[in-house]
Amino acid sequence: RLLSLGRHRRRSSCSSVARMSARKLADPLTEAESAFLGKVLSFVPVMARTSKLMRPFLDEGDGSLHELAARSLHQAKVMTIRTVWKDLMEPLKEEIEKSKQRHNTLQDQFREA
Repeated sequence: RLLSLGRHRRRSSCSSVARMSARKLADPLTEAESAFLGKVLSFVPVMARTSKLMRPFLDEGDGSLHELAARSLHQAKVMTIRTVWKDLMEPLKEEIEKSKQRHNTLQDQFREA
């Protein structure tokens, strides 16, 4: 009975949100997203902090451990940056574009009056 209870749990809203976010991150990079990713990854404070985090793995001397750590850290940074882009930057960019269009429309109406 206890085992069957664990098997039939309902999916929480958190898991559905995570699934939706994962789907967004599976989309191919757009040009704007790619540019944002490049800027953040080449930002000097981010590179310095990454280097500091990698230092213990470099001291170990095992190349495979170093490669695994570098790959994992890079993937975590890329997924974090893509999440920021998809959830924060992209909606703001769209909102700015709509505001610019509305502003231009209002300016045209003002000129006509």
